[in-house]
Amino acid sequence: MKYKLSLILVAAGLSGCAGMKYAMDNYTGIKPLSYTSPTQKTSYLVYDKPAESRLMITSSIANAMGQGALTGLTMMNTTPPEILFEQAAVEYLASTGRTCVSKKAFLIVQPQFEVQYDCSPPAPPVAAVVTPKTPTPRSPEKKAPA
Repeated sequence: MKYKLSLILVAAGLSGCAGMKYAMDNYTGIKPLSYTSPTQKTSYLVYDKPAESRLMITSSIANAMGQGALTGLTMMNTTPPEILFEQAAVEYLASTGRTCVSKKAFLIVQPQFEVQYDCSPPAPPVAAVVTPKTPTPRSPEKKAPA
């Protein structure tokens, strides 16, 4: 039993290390921008990589500290749901003048999420092709006997 618990803790620790390595490898040198979501009234830090159409979004330092303290007191995960980070990322992109959609969002390491986005303009509507209906020849009308 102790062996299984140790194995689970080591795996959890390594997955956290992998997430930190991913964040360091991909976002080192990117200046974080502070962003407050107008709909959520919550502050975030955004590490945007427009050339790669992706960003990392994380709780602000104050929010992350509060989440960490609450997790320590309750022993429960207090990180807000991924969808809130994804929505805030799309709002952030809109605030920069870009109209984008989220293609994929995933947890890197608590409470940091990566959001991959697409800012391509929507495809123009396809015009409907109307094919004129060819009149069908009418059969000659039969005359009634006189």
